[in-house]
Amino acid sequence: MQTKPLKNRFIRSLPGRVRIQIDGLKHNVNMAEWILDQFRQIEGINKVGPSTDTGRALITYDETKIALHNIIQIIESAEEQFTGGITNHVNEKVNNEVATTDETPDKQESASKSTNLMLGINTDDSQSAANNFGKRIEDRVPLPLTLSVVGLGIIGIKQLFMGRSALARSPSLYYVSGCVSILSGYPFLKRGFQQLLANKKLNPDLMLGVSTLALALVRENILVLAGLSLLNYLSWQRSRAALGQLDSDNKEQHLSKEIRSYSHKQSKWGMILGGATWALTRNPIRGMAVLLAANPKPALTSAEYAWDQADLISKEKGYLIPARGSLSRLSQTKTIVFDDTSRIFKTETKGIRCISHEGNDSQLWCSVAALMKKSDHSWKEEVTEKAVQSGRTLRTAFGLEVGEQGIKGDIQGVTYFFGSKRFVRKNGVDYKKYYLKAKKLVKEGFTVQFVAKGNECIGLLIGPRVEFTAEYKEIADWIYENKWEVGVLRNSLNISRETLANSGVDESWLYDFGTVRLEAIRSKGEEVLYVTGNDNQQSENLQIPTISFENIKDICKPVEYANRVNRLVNQHFQMTKVWNFIGEFLAVGSAFTAPVIGLMANALSLILLSRTKRLSEKSFTPKVMMRKDSQIIERVVSAKESLSEMVNIPWHTMAKEEVLNLLKVNEQEGLNQSQVKVLKNQYGINQIDPKPPMPWYVSFMGQFKEFTSLILLGAAALSIFSGGLFDGMAMGMILIGNAVIGTLQERKAEKVTEALNQFRPPNCKVIREEKEAEISSTELVPGDIVCLEAGDRVPADLRIIYSWNLEINESTLTGESLPIEKNADVTPQDCPLAERSNMLYMGTSVTKGKALGLVVTTGMRTEMGYMISLMKGSEIKATPLQQKVTSISKAFIKGAFAAGGIVLIAGVLRGLPITQMIATSITLTASAVPEGLPIMITIALSAGIFRMQKQNALVRKLSSLETLGRTTVICSDKTGTLTKNEMTVKVIATPNRLWNVTGNGYEPIGTIAEISHFEVAAGLDMEKKDLGSATNVNNPLEDPELARILQIGVLCNNSKLEKDEGQWILKGDPTEGSLLSLAGKTEVWQKDMVSWERCYEEPFDSETKIMSVVYKHSNVDQDYYRLSKGSVEAILDRCNWYQENGHVYPLSNKEKQVILRQNEGFANNALRVLAFAYSRNQMCQNEMNNDDLIFVGLAGIIDPPKPEVEKSIREAIELGVKPVMITGDHPITAIAIAKQVGIWNSQDKVLTGSEIDHLTDEGLNEVVKDTSIFARVTPAHKLRIVTAFQNRGHIVAMTGDGVNDTPAIKKSNVGIAMGQTGTEVTKEAADFILKKDHFGSIVEGVKEGRTIIGNIRKTVGCLLTGNLAEVLVTSSAVIAGLPIPLVPIQILLMNLITDALPAMILAVNPGNKTKQTKRQDIVDRELYKKVITRGVLLGTGSLTLFGLGLAAGVPLAVAQTSAFAALVAGQLMQTFSWRQEGSEETVHDWAKDRFFVSALGVSWLALLSAIYFPPLARVFHTVPLTFTQWIPVIFIAGIVSRLSKSIIQLFSHKTVDSVHPVINEYELLKTA
Repeated sequence: MQTKPLKNRFIRSLPGRVRIQIDGLKHNVNMAEWILDQFRQIEGINKVGPSTDTGRALITYDETKIALHNIIQIIESAEEQFTGGITNHVNEKVNNEVATTDETPDKQESASKSTNLMLGINTDDSQSAANNFGKRIEDRVPLPLTLSVVGLGIIGIKQLFMGRSALARSPSLYYVSGCVSILSGYPFLKRGFQQLLANKKLNPDLMLGVSTLALALVRENILVLAGLSLLNYLSWQRSRAALGQLDSDNKEQHLSKEIRSYSHKQSKWGMILGGATWALTRNPIRGMAVLLAANPKPALTSAEYAWDQADLISKEKGYLIPARGSLSRLSQTKTIVFDDTSRIFKTETKGIRCISHEGNDSQLWCSVAALMKKSDHSWKEEVTEKAVQSGRTLRTAFGLEVGEQGIKGDIQGVTYFFGSKRFVRKNGVDYKKYYLKAKKLVKEGFTVQFVAKGNECIGLLIGPRVEFTAEYKEIADWIYENKWEVGVLRNSLNISRETLANSGVDESWLYDFGTVRLEAIRSKGEEVLYVTGNDNQQSENLQIPTISFENIKDICKPVEYANRVNRLVNQHFQMTKVWNFIGEFLAVGSAFTAPVIGLMANALSLILLSRTKRLSEKSFTPKVMMRKDSQIIERVVSAKESLSEMVNIPWHTMAKEEVLNLLKVNEQEGLNQSQVKVLKNQYGINQIDPKPPMPWYVSFMGQFKEFTSLILLGAAALSIFSGGLFDGMAMGMILIGNAVIGTLQERKAEKVTEALNQFRPPNCKVIREEKEAEISSTELVPGDIVCLEAGDRVPADLRIIYSWNLEINESTLTGESLPIEKNADVTPQDCPLAERSNMLYMGTSVTKGKALGLVVTTGMRTEMGYMISLMKGSEIKATPLQQKVTSISKAFIKGAFAAGGIVLIAGVLRGLPITQMIATSITLTASAVPEGLPIMITIALSAGIFRMQKQNALVRKLSSLETLGRTTVICSDKTGTLTKNEMTVKVIATPNRLWNVTGNGYEPIGTIAEISHFEVAAGLDMEKKDLGSATNVNNPLEDPELARILQIGVLCNNSKLEKDEGQWILKGDPTEGSLLSLAGKTEVWQKDMVSWERCYEEPFDSETKIMSVVYKHSNVDQDYYRLSKGSVEAILDRCNWYQENGHVYPLSNKEKQVILRQNEGFANNALRVLAFAYSRNQMCQNEMNNDDLIFVGLAGIIDPPKPEVEKSIREAIELGVKPVMITGDHPITAIAIAKQVGIWNSQDKVLTGSEIDHLTDEGLNEVVKDTSIFARVTPAHKLRIVTAFQNRGHIVAMTGDGVNDTPAIKKSNVGIAMGQTGTEVTKEAADFILKKDHFGSIVEGVKEGRTIIGNIRKTVGCLLTGNLAEVLVTSSAVIAGLPIPLVPIQILLMNLITDALPAMILAVNPGNKTKQTKRQDIVDRELYKKVITRGVLLGTGSLTLFGLGLAAGVPLAVAQTSAFAALVAGQLMQTFSWRQEGSEETVHDWAKDRFFVSALGVSWLALLSAIYFPPLARVFHTVPLTFTQWIPVIFIAGIVSRLSKSIIQLFSHKTVDSVHPVINEYELLKTA
């Protein structure tokens, strides 16, 4: 027998579909009928279409029931029977099977064997032959791939050395190639070509492919060969992976509706436009150019390649592809339909209950049981059981009508209804009585059915709670994120319509599922995915992509990958559309010829193919997919309707029950996982949106926004275009160097800020699903119930539900230094933020007590988020430095253009060459521009920043330091900025003594010394009291009252003071921390009191205002000690005794009045006063009398000023800077601190936030000039205050550490944040960060800023003098008819080297060891006088020297060199004068400055090298000068400074001394 070679067999396959050639079928009807009969008997075969015309058969089958190799074996059996030959036994690899089946290997093997036995085939032999042949096929490289790759290499090498051949350049071949490209790219042409060849039994795709390859080889088209290599290689890889090649129809199915529509429209319009071009121009080549440009082939080819590549990668990775589906169809999927509700939901088998307001439950059960008797309702068994248990007779229902939504029937002549709300409403039943109850139950997840008798509803049947299945839970969130619709075809669980709708399931699929709906969906370019169990007959009939429910989790990754590929395809589609438009425009306009257009199109196709290969493989790497998998989280949808945005809801005015109901949460159970997922999807994670980092290139480009930089950039470009390449490049290098320095400094500051802001979100305890769990604060959602205790940080904005002795530190939010008592009581609508006692805000901390809070807002919706949003609206204004530099530049630019224009006109009129005059004019104009100014300013600022770093100050923006030097007002927050934000005991009063306590903050370092007897204690003015006469006590514990106070302070205390990395850290209440620190100053520690056993505690209560503990000393006696601390009034009400010198005396009203006066005296000095008392008793602690205490003394506590602040404030005032305190604290506290640090005096005003609210902006502008303290202010008030000062012309610096300071810091001219205590948000908004929170660094910054201004002033004077002299020399000579004294290259040398180096040293001025203290401007009238005088003198002297030289008959080169040397020498000598400007330095001082001397030395060396070094002399057009020729040069250079001083004094008038403070700083900016 003969064997039919496999290579001659035609076979193409897709998942569930194969088209195969059958030997002997052609013109053989009997064989076709036999094949039909055989396949009809085999399970899993859907459709068989044998064709006797072509000899091929199209077979569709279910991959889950039959494998492809079984089909092949049946076909081989038919071939053997009808042809008598030996069959080819091929396995699934050889026959290009695409998708894997869901059967196990054992099942597949069993099915294969049974089929083979039926056909009489030896399975082992057939499988062995198939494997051997498959191996041979896989190892063989296809001929097209070999030709394209080898041809590409050979032709590439040939063209590299020999170029293209004459044949390759033949026009006729190009025309043929163009026609083939148009034919294969235009869909309607390609379709017509296929129909033409179909009648001739030819393969159109094969012919087009062979033609393209042959033409590419002959024409030596490397681009086409490279593209064909990619396509052929992919085709080979698909064959090796057992993936068949798609025909044209199947390939088109890969394309989206949009791409298919565009390709058809574009083809038609391309033909019309190409034909019109040909007709109008009578040039067929132009018409072909238009056709090639309009060809949509790049998009079609890249899309087909992308999906073929995706199929290959999916096959290699083993990802699930739906039956009757593909990756391209998955990418179009927008709907997932389940065959039954049991795939989504699950219910308990038992648990049906009823509700009836009439109380006749038994009638309800019996009626429903009668209706269900002849139905197959899932509740039938349990309802019947309940009816039987009731003991009533079960009637028979007649006229039953069983529908999808309910059952209707007659029982004893009365019509009963049982079903959904929709069902009973449709039948006219009044169900309003039960509607609200049913709605609530449905929302809770129960299935509710209405029961009606006649037209009246008599009750409800409630089924078990409906929950999602575990399988659906795993993909629910993924379905939601992909915005897929969910439908079901059957409702076997009788889930109510409302439950389906609330769960996001579309019930319309229950009634409408067929070809019409599917076609409507597919007409929109969308697809449906069907999920079923074992029965998929319905999906087979409709040809829907189908997966089994057991594999539903495996569909996520292929869908994600398909979506990625689809996005790539769409990108390429958009690129092709752009190319078609641009290409058509270029082709119609004859901008490019047809060959060039074709080359561009081929290049685009190759780019898209290579990009597709690279990105499709890259996007499927495990790392990327793993990241995507992490996003597919569990999601359970409990309700489709979402909560509305919770912004602007007055939570503080609502009772806690209202808030709980609004957020739909139970305070005992908390949220469940379904609610959490829904809320998280709606509101996102709980975090403040971080400021996106600025890319380095944005920062770099921002350096070019200065006016001077723009002008210099224009001058550089003009120089380059006019032939002055060297000049232009030199100016460009200056600009780039300046930008690099500025960018590096800003990036460095950003990195330091990031390091300071390193922050990890804290964890918090929440109640979820009736359990307490610890989660990250970023996971919180509105509705979460949070448990808080002392030391916790509030993770979001909370409404208090319950509280126990709760106190919150809100200093970062409101500026209030003392903890605030909080409770759950409702507060009024107009209550300010700081007084909303039932609210807890993100970023604050718990200092005492416990609380249960309900999250109401998260993330950017919190109060902290609102403050950050205030920052976003602040416009970034130009700094004073930027304004002044722009003003200087504009003035000189105007003069430069005028001088350049005059020189150009005068030179042309004199007959000088126009090219020479243009070059001279440009150089002259460029020389007048102070191009060195930007980089000199950058250098000056960078030097200042470097010096400020030594002061522990980080400057984030270069210009902010100069702005700080101009500052006239420093607005400072009190808490944490002026004060330590650490409560400290400053004074103690016992009944007969007064004690002063030194030390600040929690650090237990200080002394306790007696300062007064009791008689002078009351009303003591602590600020004015001379404490130098205090009597030091060697051991304060010798005083019994003081020792008792320290003991109570330590034992009646729940806080801890610990040392961590050199810092004392408090865990607990700040007031209790101050008492621990006080005790520590006398070496009394908690750890030393272990013998004291706490027996009982009464926590601090806002009503009693007392905390009490009961202790027993285990080693001394058995007495119980009640130790109490609290407010003075509360303690005195419970005291009947007081202790003095260790003895106890009765407490009369007289003594009480003295104590109250003492308390009043402390309070007037802004001290928070605590009273201490105790009692001793032998009774059990629970029986002790709490109203029989012994008073022992008082303690005055305050948040003290930082030690260095007072000195810094005094220095600021001496510098003419007004310090202003802005705080959220009480006015009395603010005044007390302000008096101590020197901010406030009796003439200054104090303004509160409520008073600011009643002022207009204009009124506030007037009031701020006499106000130095602003108290009880909100962040919005701070913003208005800063703006008011700015409106009065002040330069404002704003300091702060809390979030409440952030908006004002952003608005101010210079924002300053505290690096240690400052919040992350505050430091992000600031220009200036104090690493050590030292207020004195601000004053040092002011001094440094003024020093920088002085240095920049000297630099500007030095640069402008030289520029003015250069302009005068050149312009005057040209106007006077003299030869040009300076050539352009000499001017450039002066500007870049001899002027720049000394000016740079002046900018840095490292030799100046003293800080500048007086306020001055960069330029003013006095500076302009000096610049003009010195510039005119230097220019006149140089021009005179040039003219006298020519008159004496010296060569022109010598005269030019003399003028050049005079200008440079004069500029260098003037550097000494500018160095001494405004300072008392002598020659001896600057002579020690090695930097200054070195710079001058380099400049002199450059001048001499340019004159005496021959190579440089030729470049700069100079000649050597003799000694005698140097004498006038040195004379003119040296006399300018001396002579200028005399001239200025001669013409000067007396003016007001500039040392006096400037009232309006902005007036300085108006000077020109």
